Amino acid sequence: MFRNSFAVLLSVVLLVSCAGVGSSTGFAPREIAVKAGPHDRQNCPVRFTMPVDGAKHVRLVDKESGEVLPAQVGEKNAITFILPSLAAGAEKRYTVEASSAGTGGIDAKNDGEGRIDILQGGEVFTAYHYAEKYKKPFLYPVLGANGARLTRGWPMEEFPGEPQDHVHQKSLWVAHGEVNSVDYWGEGGGSGTQRTDELVAVESGDAFVRIHAKNSWVNRADETILAEEREYVFYNTPAAARSIDLTVTVTATEGDVTFGDTKEGGMCSLRVNPVINGNAAGEIRNSLGQVGERECWGRRAAWCDYSGPIDGRVNGIAILDHPKNLRHPTCWHVRDYGLMAANCFGYSYFKSTHEKSGDFVLPAGESVTFRYRVFVHAGGTIEAKVGDRYIDYITPPTVRVLK
Repeated sequence: MFRNSFAVLLSVVLLVSCAGVGSSTGFAPREIAVKAGPHDRQNCPVRFTMPVDGAKHVRLVDKESGEVLPAQVGEKNAITFILPSLAAGAEKRYTVEASSAGTGGIDAKNDGEGRIDILQGGEVFTAYHYAEKYKKPFLYPVLGANGARLTRGWPMEEFPGEPQDHVHQKSLWVAHGEVNSVDYWGEGGGSGTQRTDELVAVESGDAFVRIHAKNSWVNRADETILAEEREYVFYNTPAAARSIDLTVTVTATEGDVTFGDTKEGGMCSLRVNPVINGNAAGEIRNSLGQVGERECWGRRAAWCDYSGPIDGRVNGIAILDHPKNLRHPTCWHVRDYGLMAANCFGYSYFKSTHEKSGDFVLPAGESVTFRYRVFVHAGGTIEAKVGDRYIDYITPPTVRVLK
């Protein structure tokens, strides 16, 4: 009887030990080559696709150093990992192995009452708010290195000295001020509401947290104007270089939808901590090297950044506009009082393009997608190399599956 029990125990031990190399799933280790291309890479999210044979967790092992990079298996065999660094022109080879379980590097916690906390190392660095009491979903807080608070607290929280203006400017949000003549930017009596209909997915793992929501933009009479799908991807990058990808797809489900020409909008918008306002100790800088509201407001640029000292250390937050976006590079509704919004519709206000009107009609049944990366960084724009991180976003390193 003892001999039989020992045999069973030995079998269990062997199964557990083999799980690290994927024997239980039939996943055989494979080799990949990661090439930096002509740019230095730093804390760069990388995504590639390869068969995983049912493996739920994988890791990358550096062929030379043995360094292990956690990775995450997503939809359609997509594998995501964070590349710590790779010099321009360099190549690294990794073995992709199945692992028995994830390390739990980044996590999402839904309180069931309209708030999903995003935790890294057990600490909240942002949260997605979608409760019915709000006119639209938003992210708050947005924290950087050493807990630096990059966005304004009010009206969610009150901090001494913070201005209490523009109640609709809640930390980091999506909105436009004229959609079939309905205001989704302001929050007055006649304004519209972005209603959350469904949380399609809330996914945690070693490399990222993903939130996928279906929303309806409704008017005061609760009539739907358009359907929206919103996806946030929060990467497991260091606190000094946090990356959040935002994808917004709007569909004209109820007939033609006109996005009107107004400066009051931004498909990716934020209000910074007032201590780094442009009229305080902060600085606005864009991809063209222009500085301050006077040079940056209404200008077309690939990205725009707000930075300044918070609790004695310089931190910043940038919005990066993807080249596939409508009317890229976008115009920027960026103000010294702390607002920064990517707005490709307000041409008659911005007057930085040859077009006289920024009206855009989305025909019935059709969709348009907007993509942005929000980059939260330590240091100022130049020190944090925001321009290089934009290259990481639009042309990431290449991955080739070797065998």
